Amino acid sequence: MSYDFLLRTIMAGQQIKDELVTFDPDCIPPNFEIARLHQKASAVGKNSAEEEIVNMQEARCPCCLKWTEKAPLSMKVSPLKLSFLGTGVPLFFDFIKQCITILIIMFCTSGDYNLITNIAFGTSCQKDLDDTNTSDNCDLNYITQSSLANKRLDSSLMNLQQMLNLVSIFIIIILLQYIRIQQRTILRDCDFHTTTPSDFGVKLSHIPVDNAGQIKDRLSKVLNEFLEKNVPYDPKVLKYMESKMKRKNVKKGYKIPPRIHSITLCYDISKYEQLNAKKESFVKEKQKYLEKMYENYMYVDNELNEIEKNLEAGRQQVKLYFDQFLDSNSEQKEFVGIAFVTFQWEADQEAFINLNRTTVWGRYFGEQTKIFLDDQNIVVDEAPEPNDIKDIQQDIERNLNCWAIFNISKLQQELLEKENLLLKKLASLASVIIIFINYLLSYSIKKIAAFQGFSTNTGHHISIATSAGIAQFVNSALVTWLVFTLLFDENYYKDGGLIYNQTYVFISNMIIPAVTAILDPFYWLKVYQRYSEEQKGKYSVCTQEQLHKLFENNEETLSDRYAGIIKTMLMTSFYASIIPLGILFSIGALTLLYWVYKYQFLRRRTFKQSLSFNLSIEMTEVLEYMIPIYCFSNFWFQYTFTKGKDVSSFAIIGVVIGIVNAVLPCYELNQALFIIEDYEQVTRPYKKIEKSLDSDYSRNNPATQDQAKEKFIQSMRVNK
Repeated sequence: MSYDFLLRTIMAGQQIKDELVTFDPDCIPPNFEIARLHQKASAVGKNSAEEEIVNMQEARCPCCLKWTEKAPLSMKVSPLKLSFLGTGVPLFFDFIKQCITILIIMFCTSGDYNLITNIAFGTSCQKDLDDTNTSDNCDLNYITQSSLANKRLDSSLMNLQQMLNLVSIFIIIILLQYIRIQQRTILRDCDFHTTTPSDFGVKLSHIPVDNAGQIKDRLSKVLNEFLEKNVPYDPKVLKYMESKMKRKNVKKGYKIPPRIHSITLCYDISKYEQLNAKKESFVKEKQKYLEKMYENYMYVDNELNEIEKNLEAGRQQVKLYFDQFLDSNSEQKEFVGIAFVTFQWEADQEAFINLNRTTVWGRYFGEQTKIFLDDQNIVVDEAPEPNDIKDIQQDIERNLNCWAIFNISKLQQELLEKENLLLKKLASLASVIIIFINYLLSYSIKKIAAFQGFSTNTGHHISIATSAGIAQFVNSALVTWLVFTLLFDENYYKDGGLIYNQTYVFISNMIIPAVTAILDPFYWLKVYQRYSEEQKGKYSVCTQEQLHKLFENNEETLSDRYAGIIKTMLMTSFYASIIPLGILFSIGALTLLYWVYKYQFLRRRTFKQSLSFNLSIEMTEVLEYMIPIYCFSNFWFQYTFTKGKDVSSFAIIGVVIGIVNAVLPCYELNQALFIIEDYEQVTRPYKKIEKSLDSDYSRNNPATQDQAKEKFIQSMRVNK
């Protein structure tokens, strides 16, 4: 029996006809043409207009229903035009630019004076020192000459430095408020230029689950009654409908669309996870059998048929499980009391939210909305984007990392009297190790965060970015400082001391992340895996779904990027006073990363999640930590260098300002003091724009996505 005959026997009835593009996630061997369509659909680019598309049949991916016809974007494109990826993307690039601005301001107000006076007027470090007075010796070289240690004995220069540091603090506080204004302005502009499902949606929670039968109809009735009594049609909506009535033929008339477009219920799908895992086990069994068959040219018809039968039974179990959610008369036991409501008009959505707006603290003290179902008050919130909805070992990891850095620092001290060249090499090695430990920290924190419960992807990535950013800062800056402070405080500015270590860390931080991002090893690994699978052709044992994931570019989530930026900013603020060159190194690092990240986003990444503006807002809150850190380090290093005898009053004032600023609700103050006027929105019903959207709440809900996608395809055919 020939090998080709065996393959044709296996694939009988499963071949995909050219004229009909379908998607079977478990199909083996997979269809590479469909995978290439999905690759186009998942790429970053501007969707082509319908009139520009030659083959409408392939205009949308059969898997995700996203547009496959896209125009690549130039590197010169404004970040604001990337708002279709989610408001988090334009805000991310603005965040980097604002961080660079902060560092430039910091350098221009105090860093340049610091650097110039250290080099030109500092005399505290000297060349060719003997071994006398070793506890306070500072050998003059390119590192110590540019550091604060070189003028530590000149009180007039030090006091003037602290005054300029205080000026820098005030300017950074003002600049952080400007950054928040800029973020809110970008959010407004993104909302105006990009229409998304969340513009029409609200999230309802605390819905009764005890009597969940026909919940959608009952909820729709309550909402429509509320709109009729409390929310009159917006004048712009009435004007729109009036114009439509005039344009329509009198015989046809104009059918006023319902004010509630759709309601998507949320379910506990833990049982689906179990059923799907069981089905996947049959898929793996089939794959192992085919691999064995291809290697040994052995084919047992009954064995393969049995596997196929089990796989089909697994598919049917999953289908039957989801079918119950489509039956309005079923008990809906899996309903979790949450629903996403899509209004027909954006004005109705805004009015509905304003009439039912509550706060977390208000709810705690009994504040209620005006929506009730079965005598239970329903909580109303703004809806996240559909793609943003989410269906100790860390301490051990951090302790191991701190232990490694501690022992490297201790080894440096043991070698202090032996060989200066070896010390400098060890300091360089320590800086590189710190950078790579940061990558391990970020990876570990992501794994831990996967077990935390978040209702949105944005909340999940806020947790990762905050935890990883602070952990990397501790690893990069504080651990070494604590080691040298608690055990070897006399070696801040000696060979192999703190200033040497951190200077090399700044240099490594400028080079290694940028080079790693440019090389992008995981991208090239995926390219190689993709190529290897293509070579197998019809002998591939990948499922269609697995091949689609392989053909996608790596997913971008922004949390790792934010963590690295936060680490750089906090580390720079901590060491800016004693290593002013570090400010310049960090400016260079962030400038390089801005352009490398932009290239990666446009050419080598895919965005599955529409991360909201809250990610950037929360990262700005973390960025506020740099003020108390900067104030404390200014005070501490002068206190250390002068042995506590001559601490400037400006340094003490800075510490007080840093503490006060840390406890103030800065974002809330910004909202109260600076009003951002909204643009007038274009009035269009949701049904007019839904076909241009890549997602909606039904298509992204595992319980309803199959029916929703089928309905969407039918609507596309009707309106073809």
